[in-house]
Amino acid sequence: EPPDQRPTLPPQIEKKVKLSPAHWLIALLAHDPRLAATIEDDHTAQLETLDAPGIEILLPLIRLLKEHPDYTLNHLLGYWRGIHGQEQGEHLARIVSSDLISAPGHTPDSNSAQARDIITGLLRHADRQLPVKEQAERLLNKHLLNDEDHKIAVQLWHQLTAENADANLILAVKQLLTKKIPAEK
Repeated sequence: EPPDQRPTLPPQIEKKVKLSPAHWLIALLAHDPRLAATIEDDHTAQLETLDAPGIEILLPLIRLLKEHPDYTLNHLLGYWRGIHGQEQGEHLARIVSSDLISAPGHTPDSNSAQARDIITGLLRHADRQLPVKEQAERLLNKHLLNDEDHKIAVQLWHQLTAENADANLILAVKQLLTKKIPAEK
């Protein structure tokens, strides 16, 4: 019987690459440092509370790239090794070396949209890690709730009711449910 004639993939392609959202954002920022300028400072502050893989690299990277949007990938890696040590520099190099970032179809616009989506997801994750009372207070400060906020408000209301929380807080969250943005027709 003839040997298998199927082409084999190079080893680096055979490996499944799974980047956490923070690692994916790190890679996007390293390849396009100007994206850091699009991240609002209050969003960066919110992410400081997040316990997720890669946040310990992401936050200083955002600050660095906001100060130095002209850094190339080589500048960035050299700086990182010099300031954070060889081990951290190699860790950053492994994160940013994903071929997925430079895959066909990735344009500056698609990378920018993807960065926004990742930030939105990380912010949601950070909010969910807050104590229930703080989550409720954050929603109470919004004028109108989008669909995602409305779902969170319903979950909080159920959770607060189950925990026999402060009646005023339960009432405030219940009132939140009337602040939903009307659905588009």
